[in-house]
Amino acid sequence: MKKITGDEIRRLLENGEASIGLVWSGTADERIGENGELEFLVPKEDSNLWFYKMVHPENG
Repeated sequence: MKKITGDEIRRLLENGEASIGLVWSGTADERIGENGELEFLVPKEDSNLWFYKMVHPENG
């Protein structure tokens, strides 16, 4: 068990010091692209859902 601050979990996952971590899906996607041994899982009990969007009127 380790105390994690900021984005430190990225380094710990990449070099095998951590086997599980809570990260944003975009971060997970980046890391999985660099290391195929990692995978992104959503607990079967469910999870929260976030959407980041930028919209503007069609005639704006």
